[in-house]
Amino acid sequence: MIYIDEPEPNLLVSKMKHFGDDTRPADVVTFDPQKHTDRTHKLQQYITTLKERDTHRLLENYTDIVFSDFQAVTVLEREGEVVGFSTIFHRKNFYPVSAARILNRFYQDKITARIGFTREILRPTTYHTIMQQTMMATRLGYTHAFISREMRASSFFKAFIKELDRRTANHWELKLGPFLAAPWPAIASNWQSIAVTNLTLIKMSARQDFWNHWKTQ
Repeated sequence: MIYIDEPEPNLLVSKMKHFGDDTRPADVVTFDPQKHTDRTHKLQQYITTLKERDTHRLLENYTDIVFSDFQAVTVLEREGEVVGFSTIFHRKNFYPVSAARILNRFYQDKITARIGFTREILRPTTYHTIMQQTMMATRLGYTHAFISREMRASSFFKAFIKELDRRTANHWELKLGPFLAAPWPAIASNWQSIAVTNLTLIKMSARQDFWNHWKTQ
């Protein structure tokens, strides 16, 4: 089941009360960071605390962020406190013209939302984040939404996309990389696997154009 409310235009909300089978449930809220400046400011304040509380190997990816630069932002909240976030992003002159990356800068709080090992493949909160972000990306005029992950996580990513494809109306196509997902080829973590879904009815050639766009090793 999908639970998404829209209390005002382009403010998408999924309440944690619906996520009884999630070990780390949270309210999921997707919004335009330019319009909801109070939420944007709260997130900016939150990431200033992460260096004191987290040792994630890619922590800089989650602390060096200006949320207002993104097309849309999703925040995970529990009892009014931030426990995670991600964004919708289009990297101009690098991504395919009409493609948006979702689950971009996907972060879960080390203390309140992240666990070292889990058998959960697609948690309800993550599932609703994806549903909200694909909905928002469609409204923003994109024809493709894609998710990319480092090659080191290929096994989990393969299972994750298989479950996502099973549970959604949209068909997700996964290709294991390496594809250059950011414009710095010397950085190993920028070579990733990619999964994509169509947001609108498009010709088969448009999907092939999407794949042909990416640089491979």
